[in-house]
Amino acid sequence: MADTELDRAALSQQFVAALDVVERALHGCSEELWAASIWPVQRTDPWVWPRDGAPPIPERTDQSIQQLSAFCNVAYHCLWFLDFYVTTEVVEFQSPEYVRGGPEEQGMAADGAAPVPVKPCYPREVLLAYLAAVPGSSGRGASDHAAEHPQLSRTTGMAGRRMS
Repeated sequence: MADTELDRAALSQQFVAALDVVERALHGCSEELWAASIWPVQRTDPWVWPRDGAPPIPERTDQSIQQLSAFCNVAYHCLWFLDFYVTTEVVEFQSPEYVRGGPEEQGMAADGAAPVPVKPCYPREVLLAYLAAVPGSSGRGASDHAAEHPQLSRTTGMAGRRMS
């Protein structure tokens, strides 16, 4: 086997292992920490606060920006970008309907900074179904969860596909 084949196989295994870690984190996060901020978000963090002295939009406050580091929002952010980057047709990319409209799809806010999540966190079962629907996910526990909630399926037909 050529070195590139070994490298590809190793990378594929690591990719699937990383998705398994995400799945374990989604299952393992307690209800009380699901919407809790994981780290303090500062005005000086990139994309958090308007630059060049522009006034922030009314909903951007020191308290509201903490939502950017809520476990459920960080998990959604990771899954959305994972889905975006492994989708073969990036130009035509659309997230599944049940997670559509999150901050990643809104563009920058009127004040030039990232949008602040305004709707409640996605529930655990929705994010587990999203993980199961992402091409390349291992399809173990998360896909079982998705089977229990068929309304949370992806229409690409690629759910549960192992990387090879």
